Amino acid sequence: MAKYSFKATAVATAVSGALMAASATAATQLPTAPASLQVKAEALSNPQQERAGAYLVVLKQSTAVDLMSKGTYSRAAAKHTYATVQAAQFNLREQIQKLEPSAKVLGSTKVLASTLIVEASDSTLDKLRNDASVERILPLRNSRLFVEESSGYIGADAVKQNLNVTGKDVKVAVLDTGIDYTHKVFNEAAGTVEAYEAEAADPTTVAWPQGQVKGGYDFVRNDADPIEDDPKFRPEADGLSDHGTHVSHDVTGIAPDVELYVYSVCGDEGCTWAAQINALEAAMDPNGDGDISDRVDLMNMSLGGEFGSTYTGDGTQYLIQRAVELGTNMIIAAGNDDDIPFRVGGPSTTPNAISVASLTHPTLESLFGEGTMAGSETVIQPASFGPQAAFAFTQDDAELVYPSENQNGCDLDGGANPFADMDFTGKAVLIDRGACAFTEKVLNAQERGAALVLIANNNDDGTPAPMGGSDAAVTIPSVGINFAAGAALKNQLRDGAATYSISGTLKSQTGGVSDFSSRGPSMDGLLKPEIAAPGSDILAALPGSGDQLHRKSGTSMASPIVAGAVALMKEGRPELDAFEIKAMLMNTANLDIHVDSLNVDPASPLAPISRIGAGLVDVEKAIASPVAAWVDLPEFDTKQAALSFGAKRLAETKTYTKSVVLRNFSNEERTYNLRMEHRYQNDVDSGAVMFEHPQTVVVPANQTILIDVDMTIDPSKLPEFGIMNPFDNDELAQGVAALDLAEYDGALIFDDAATDGDHDLHVVYHVLPKAAEEAEFGIEAGEEMSHLMVKNTGAVAISGMAEQVVAISEDDNRQFDIKSVTTAAFQSDNCDSGIFTTFSIQLQDGLNHLRQAGYRMEFDLNNDGIADKFMTNLNDVGDNAAVRGRSRTLIGSIVDGEDQWEWGTPMLHESGEDTVTFAACTELLGLNADAVGMPFGIQAFVGLENYDVGIWDKPTDSVNGGFIFGMNPTVTLKDSEDQALRELAPGEKAMVEFDMPFAFTSTTSTNVMAVVPGDLDVPALPELVVDGDLSVSENAEPMPVATVTFGAESPAFPIMGYRIEGMHADSFAIDNKGVISLVSSENLDVEMGVESVELKVMAMDTLGSSTMTDIEIAVTNEHDEMPVVAHGQVFSMMDGAPAGTVVGTLDYAVFESAADGIVGGTVEGTDLFEINEKGELVTTAEVNQLAVPSYTFKVMVEDSVGLKSEMVDVTVDVVLNPALHSPVVDHGQIFSVTENAQLGTVIGRLAYSDPDADVSPVTEFIVTGTNLFTVDADGAVRVSGEIDFEFEKEVSFQVQAKDSAQFVSEVVTVRVNVTNVTGGDDNDDDDSGSLAWLTLLAAPFAALRRRKRK
Repeated sequence: MAKYSFKATAVATAVSGALMAASATAATQLPTAPASLQVKAEALSNPQQERAGAYLVVLKQSTAVDLMSKGTYSRAAAKHTYATVQAAQFNLREQIQKLEPSAKVLGSTKVLASTLIVEASDSTLDKLRNDASVERILPLRNSRLFVEESSGYIGADAVKQNLNVTGKDVKVAVLDTGIDYTHKVFNEAAGTVEAYEAEAADPTTVAWPQGQVKGGYDFVRNDADPIEDDPKFRPEADGLSDHGTHVSHDVTGIAPDVELYVYSVCGDEGCTWAAQINALEAAMDPNGDGDISDRVDLMNMSLGGEFGSTYTGDGTQYLIQRAVELGTNMIIAAGNDDDIPFRVGGPSTTPNAISVASLTHPTLESLFGEGTMAGSETVIQPASFGPQAAFAFTQDDAELVYPSENQNGCDLDGGANPFADMDFTGKAVLIDRGACAFTEKVLNAQERGAALVLIANNNDDGTPAPMGGSDAAVTIPSVGINFAAGAALKNQLRDGAATYSISGTLKSQTGGVSDFSSRGPSMDGLLKPEIAAPGSDILAALPGSGDQLHRKSGTSMASPIVAGAVALMKEGRPELDAFEIKAMLMNTANLDIHVDSLNVDPASPLAPISRIGAGLVDVEKAIASPVAAWVDLPEFDTKQAALSFGAKRLAETKTYTKSVVLRNFSNEERTYNLRMEHRYQNDVDSGAVMFEHPQTVVVPANQTILIDVDMTIDPSKLPEFGIMNPFDNDELAQGVAALDLAEYDGALIFDDAATDGDHDLHVVYHVLPKAAEEAEFGIEAGEEMSHLMVKNTGAVAISGMAEQVVAISEDDNRQFDIKSVTTAAFQSDNCDSGIFTTFSIQLQDGLNHLRQAGYRMEFDLNNDGIADKFMTNLNDVGDNAAVRGRSRTLIGSIVDGEDQWEWGTPMLHESGEDTVTFAACTELLGLNADAVGMPFGIQAFVGLENYDVGIWDKPTDSVNGGFIFGMNPTVTLKDSEDQALRELAPGEKAMVEFDMPFAFTSTTSTNVMAVVPGDLDVPALPELVVDGDLSVSENAEPMPVATVTFGAESPAFPIMGYRIEGMHADSFAIDNKGVISLVSSENLDVEMGVESVELKVMAMDTLGSSTMTDIEIAVTNEHDEMPVVAHGQVFSMMDGAPAGTVVGTLDYAVFESAADGIVGGTVEGTDLFEINEKGELVTTAEVNQLAVPSYTFKVMVEDSVGLKSEMVDVTVDVVLNPALHSPVVDHGQIFSVTENAQLGTVIGRLAYSDPDADVSPVTEFIVTGTNLFTVDADGAVRVSGEIDFEFEKEVSFQVQAKDSAQFVSEVVTVRVNVTNVTGGDDNDDDDSGSLAWLTLLAAPFAALRRRKRK
């Protein structure tokens, strides 16, 4: 099976496939692929895949959060709700176990929401979705960690010193790797290595409080102690974790008196969803009693992913959003994924969260390198380790060498130095990146006397080796250079000496953006990050050291600094809710931040709002601000101190209005003068974006007012957009530059006339506008025919192309709702098949980034209803992505329902457009030029993105259709003088020549501008008229049968083609002129019941309008179906049967419909049989088996119309009839014999007869019942024993005659009368007188004799 249920269809949904195939363009006629469509492919294989994470099952229950929001909260109500939630969850747990005993319930929440964390099969989850107690089921995803002077930099020192606001009694939860709560910065009573080791020795238990740390839990290992991982005490740990301790100190460094609650949610395997959710729940009810009045005031999460969205259907973001509504601020790191459009990480993109960017260190000086390699200027990256002091080298100071072996500089087996046999004294050494740490490479060269190390990147992306790491043993300078510079130096060294010049200078970086800090906006367009703080080289607690500190960099460090500022606000401004605190911090942040510190680059531009949000947090200014300003954003269910207009795609000038809420918390009226400050002069010069707002606003004391801000965008003045899905790093760099140019940003400044300065608070604005390519099609009536017209309704000139429509779908308000699916084919010499193809999914709404969703297509290439190939998105993810932010087309086969990865090719998308396009050479799909014109089934799917590949869980929408391979519609735009147009300017119209329905797309395949006919009111076709005889003979040769026309009427558009459907429609064809012809009469057989053919005839014009009529074509009969006699028939009969005996009925069939049975038949090979009109085989004479035992002869039958079957062999086996062949002995025969007759005396002859005497004469007679007589073969009866009248006066016996054929007569009884002889014998004829005693004496002997005779 396919990954998803495949709905097979062999034709396009929008248009009849047969008609389209008739118009298919041959591969040799295909257009050449535009330059923007790249022919690139990389062979792929399936990676090791882990099962998707668990799911958050949300129950339909109120919790303490809901009580709070309704204003009905009390401790008693909260505890009652808690108990009710517990009971419902218990019942659902039992139900899950019954559904699937192997399912796991990994945890639950009862405060933020009633949820269970469940690992279960898809079938169980489907059943739970339909459960009346379940509200929704949300996916859960893992996250990863984002890895003194700052306090004064953000105004915290002044707040603490002047206002004595230190975060006292403010509860702060830190969700991280854990904490060394024995460190002196948290616990003055401990603060030693010994104290740490005493606690770490048992890393599962702890007694709270531990100094400043009041509670916590380890949700990674599910034990009570959140102490940092240490392999000395946890052997399974990869190393000593330190992130959480550093982050916690970053909080307390700003707000020293907060109460910390630290929860371990991150470990060696990352930051799991289950740990995060359990920690969020625990922080809202630290003592776990169901009463949330002890909840924390804020949480810090220095973790997350990349390319975050505002979607709160994700389990973690769902709970974060609810926590803020309860009053708990959520401060979350924006991510360390660099200056890449939309790469700001979730969950910081949760609308209610505060997303924090990182800035450079306010005071620390860092090394900056510059130099030339082999005569060319190149980028130099000084190492973060080793001496952080200025340096300068040239080839004159240190000769450059490249090791002859072991060029990556990594330790050999056993830790041996790879350069042990080399002398680098005083030299600069060039080493290749890869295989081991930078510090290891440098130390090995240093050990052999090197003065300088250059490490060349092994990734040819233009960047230098990053040179991160830390090792105090390194004492020499080292730098990273890019791949090209390394290659140039190696080339020089092959020919002689290499030339280089390199230097490192210490510079303060204050006021710049950390180069690693992730850029926004969120993929949904909401402004993220929202605020910034120092995050580079932050000095904080080192776990396990007692009282030592170390430096770490990342938005992970910036986020807790902002959390500390929030803690100060919580104490200093207790009247503010979570949204108001966020707003005040954003209103008062410092916008004077540049991309690079002006100390490093005096010409550095201001940092984009999409990198720093509202600017550098200034808690001193925020805590003193009497007024907060924000904007309600119902589309994101949040309030934000930003005019976040998001991405706008405009075809014409348009005005957008947002209302700014101003709330005065002071007892004095406040008057502000307003002005809009744009971030960049080129934005101002373009004149594309204009604002209208009040010049002055008065906010009454303790009151709230609203003011409207109108933003008008003229798309005709916008710069070219060009933020594309990259395929390589060059295209990625172009996308970054394109975002710089495309986004408009700045701030609405509020100047309080009663204060010094002219910038008291601000609301930043951000918009990403794009001039739309749009086309509108319409129909204009002409004198004879109508015309299809197109008008450029967009803001820029268009030069589109036509694609085949695969499927269309209605707008049914689904998430990521599919609108259409299209395909195009191009000629390409770079493809083995000669054909390059694209398949596009058009959505109802635009996308800013491909990572907003997952996309998939499945292809049925043998039309058996089962998908054979697939295309889906393959995202480059994580820190080691080959091209950061790239999505590719993943192509493969579906084998036994499983995806087999095969190829990676470009995937096309332009930010803001609704079209997602897969692209590839067709041989990668198993299609070549031989398949051109063939129809194939296809199904498209869209759903939530699955991080790296395809769709998460189940699609949110799908559509099925079909396409004709290698076919492109032909579309030409013409002006009023009938001249072809290459381009259509905004507002211009053109006439369209076309040959079938089509999709009109951009030449980059990234924008389906229109599907024609789409919603056009297409004129109906006139009714069809059929002319012709409408009759064919069943044996007719190909011939015209009828013609279809529109009679006296004419269609509005040219007819694209005709089609016929129905039983036996394949016997006919219809051409483009409407002529219906017989193409084969093979299946037109009246004898098979085909006396007529009913057809539906459809005509379709080039706009897809169709009409249909029914016709019936009579099929006339011909006498052409001969009867058939079955071969090999065998009959049997008894011999001796008289003439006229029916032997049997022949197995025959009459096929000719005009025939009324048969009239007889013919027999060849014998005259003993004949065939009658019933098909019976009848004898003509008596048959003797002994003469001929079996007859084989030929027969045929003739039907009533004279058609004769072919001759076939028939066999008749003759069965012997014993009654006809056995001898007969006459009954009742009596013979006489005198007593004492001599043995052998013939007393007579038996009367008998033998019907086959001439063939099988009698050869013996069988006598039974006596031994006094025998019968000879000729019937003579002979005496064979002594005959004595005195004992037997009559002898009877049985006799049978037997002939030579072994036939035996029936048994007959023969009687022999014995005649007495008186006198002269033994005188035994009288038994009386004085001799009677002799009789008595002889009696026993007589008895003996009788027994002997028997």
